[in-house]
Amino acid sequence: MQNKPLVTTLIPSYNSNKWIYELIVALLADEYPNQQLLISDDCSTDKTGEMWDQYLPHLVNKFKEVKLFHQKENLGSRRNTEFLSQHISEASKYVQILEADDKFYPSKVKTEVEYLESHPEIGLVYSNFDLELADGRLVKNGQDNFPWGSLPKAQGWVRNTLLSTNFILICTAMFRKDIYNLGFDFNLLNHYTILLCDYAAFLIMSKITQFGYIEECLSRYRFHPEGICNNPKTRDQVVADTEHIKTLASLGIF
Repeated sequence: MQNKPLVTTLIPSYNSNKWIYELIVALLADEYPNQQLLISDDCSTDKTGEMWDQYLPHLVNKFKEVKLFHQKENLGSRRNTEFLSQHISEASKYVQILEADDKFYPSKVKTEVEYLESHPEIGLVYSNFDLELADGRLVKNGQDNFPWGSLPKAQGWVRNTLLSTNFILICTAMFRKDIYNLGFDFNLLNHYTILLCDYAAFLIMSKITQFGYIEECLSRYRFHPEGICNNPKTRDQVVADTEHIKTLASLGIF
């Protein structure tokens, strides 16, 4: 394990009790134990925090390092991710984000580490994914079968494609740590963005590195009414935020 690069996995969570058990089972099945797990419960009002506490010993036995934080006030998704980012190990080579309603398949981390190790010119790799719909149906090959239409499978210098549409789901991506830190510039993101900091970060990264793509489905993404893109309370803001980010990107800010 000591010869394998250390991967930091950030897991921001809030009111995710209905999904946490399945997420933990998936983590315990992971084929790449040389990970630093950084978990933050964002002052949940359900039993999310208790679930993390209950299964923490199992995660500690599995992975290189595990830190669990319980926020005393609700930070919101972006600030919660920012908080976790401040605890990334200096020894980490790669970083990934796993939101609590999604999950990685067992080979995800190993496969993407191997890809980045053999492609030094690539700063971000993402993969195809399976899609779980609100009614529980599983749709294979989500990149081609996304509910809003097929998503590009762009590789190399992808900025022009990315300016047209955000085709990367955060649960499918892995970053070199230096690229993560440049893209997730929270001083900039907090100033300009409201909800979609990952899209802005991808655009920043697209100016400085090439992207890679793996056709194998390595993650499962939940497409459900509580997600920000589907929730009626946030859907209009997401659309407005997307256009705002594109405008700022055209000005070179992102």
